[in-house]
Amino acid sequence: MKHFFWFLSLIGLLIPLLGYSQLTMPLSRIVFQRGLDNRAAVPIQGKCPASATSIQVKVKAINGGVSQDWTTIGATTGGTFSGNLNLPGGWYSLQVRALSGGAEVGSWSLDRFGVGEVFVIAGQSNAYGSPYAQNIAAQDDRVSTLNYFNFPAGTIDEQNLPKAFVQAGAGMPIGPHNPMLIWGGLGDKLVARLGVPVLFLGAAYPGSSSSEWRDAANGVENVGAMNKEAPYRLLGVTLAYFIKRTGIRSILWHQGEADNGITTKKEYVNNITTVINKSRLQSGFKNLGWMISSVSYNGLNAGHETDPAILDAQNQLITQTDNTFPGVATDAYTGPYYRYDKVHFNDSIYPFYLNLWNKALTNDFFARCKPSQPAVVPTITTGYIFPMNPNGGDHIQVPFMSTAPVNDNNQYVVKLLSETGELLDSLGAGTRIAPNLLAVQLPVWADGRVRVQISSTSPARTGEASDVFYAHKTGEKPVTPPDTTPATPVRTVIDPQGWVDMSDCEHQYGWARDAAVANLSVPVVFSWDNKPIETQLAERFRQDLADAFGDNGQHGFQWDIPASLRTAGNHKVSIQVAGASLPFFTGTVFCGAVGGRLATPGLEETRLTWRVFPNPTTDYVTVRLPVAYTREKITLTVLSASGQQQPTASLPVDDQQLRVNLSGLPTGIYLLRLDVNERPVTTLTVLKQ
Repeated sequence: MKHFFWFLSLIGLLIPLLGYSQLTMPLSRIVFQRGLDNRAAVPIQGKCPASATSIQVKVKAINGGVSQDWTTIGATTGGTFSGNLNLPGGWYSLQVRALSGGAEVGSWSLDRFGVGEVFVIAGQSNAYGSPYAQNIAAQDDRVSTLNYFNFPAGTIDEQNLPKAFVQAGAGMPIGPHNPMLIWGGLGDKLVARLGVPVLFLGAAYPGSSSSEWRDAANGVENVGAMNKEAPYRLLGVTLAYFIKRTGIRSILWHQGEADNGITTKKEYVNNITTVINKSRLQSGFKNLGWMISSVSYNGLNAGHETDPAILDAQNQLITQTDNTFPGVATDAYTGPYYRYDKVHFNDSIYPFYLNLWNKALTNDFFARCKPSQPAVVPTITTGYIFPMNPNGGDHIQVPFMSTAPVNDNNQYVVKLLSETGELLDSLGAGTRIAPNLLAVQLPVWADGRVRVQISSTSPARTGEASDVFYAHKTGEKPVTPPDTTPATPVRTVIDPQGWVDMSDCEHQYGWARDAAVANLSVPVVFSWDNKPIETQLAERFRQDLADAFGDNGQHGFQWDIPASLRTAGNHKVSIQVAGASLPFFTGTVFCGAVGGRLATPGLEETRLTWRVFPNPTTDYVTVRLPVAYTREKITLTVLSASGQQQPTASLPVDDQQLRVNLSGLPTGIYLLRLDVNERPVTTLTVLKQ
């Protein structure tokens, strides 16, 4: 009888585990960065029975936030599902069920995830701490971190990174690279004050100087006694694998003691500017927040314990760099009470150090520091390649992390790309030597600055590319004989439609479809300065499109404009459904000068940009006017998708905004035509729900 009860108990344990494993996102105890509106789009993805026709989710607010009853989201595609849920800040549990013809065919649950604040800790020893100190862990359930810590310092085995987070309690590190130090206790302070969960990730390296961070950020594999692109790679791994999925409020930077007496003000500013620029480029968040501490004290430098040049450099970085704020200032706290070896803090003053950070993270900081949220949460991320200088023909190991729901027949395949993202070669599935590690062979002709990219085949999902590495060719590329096969006729597009939600120098986000064929993802051609550059399938799922069109919603696209094209000045962009007679979008984007001081968008870009929000909407929509047109006569006309004028009225909110009431119109797509001085200048698309 005891064996029977033990068997039943084992089944009771296995059933929730098996159900839980079907959800690939959200991850357990993950925290998504909230926006200034206190909300975040939470991706909900997983596997389901192939018979499922719809997915419903139910969210319970555990501490803060707002509960939401069963809601249909996303779309099912051959045994997988994907959708989004927009939630306010809070700590939640999740239930998911799959339906077929109204009958439940599967259900799964997740006990904890959150919408709140996300931070990465970077710098040197006093941001890193020690695993053997009296560290201050979190007591609150809402403080999350990553349970990964490896020796010696600087070593991260990317293929072993966990895909679930943990409560930042006693005995936990601040993964992927830090001991706990004071960060769990700081999390307690923040969740008590802000009322939302907090996630800390660690990427500091003890004893590291600003020049070492600069060199590693520039792609030097072995910096001093460090290897595998440390110290920067610790931050790079954190950004690539986790922050691209969660978003972030700010990097918390404490570094400068190692530069005392050896680095000039100009050198320090240039070094850290390089690191900031690299973090923003690599994360895809061009305005990634930074909090820079004022720290230089090194009591071992007799007569030069504090370095004014380093402090001045840190202050210059704060004042000249957009979305950058002051962190803690610790040079005044000296002597054996504070520092046991004249440099590092005693663990007895950790509560004091914790409070310094709590005071630095002011309410004003949270009001002014612009958070970074992913436009689309990636499902597959590709890691670093080592050694960084392989020869053509070498076998390389490619680490990756997948949160993509995939079928049993899926394969992960590798593509070789140029630095700017052009496809050079398909390297196939190679050999899977670990669950998150593939071995593939480079072609002998691979040469120069290249990347690799892992994607899935079932369903087809394109992953994020790796950081740049440097190949050296050992042979020539074979000459391919001309293809004499008759060309396949281009499919005739019956009713092409499309819209660009955001257009700037780096990205084009939007959607495209053939309105005459439901559930069809169409190819889209992107042109730059009147030259076709890339063709991409508009297949990204968007809930707003699924709701508006009543189909699978797989019509979204994101074009990342190659860096080689983004020269300073104005550039013409056009986007067209392949096979259509005309582009559905033609516009001009402004690219600022490359390099130099970090800055906000250029004046020309601001002067010519129209914005419409919220989109989609249920009632009112606001159009923000470009600065160049604020003194002109503006007329706004609402049209149906077929071009018929709709009975609405626009009201000026101020001299830069117009507000339109769409609440009386049926659900659908509407065009907002804007005339300046009785001449049409642009048309914006709005989804009315």
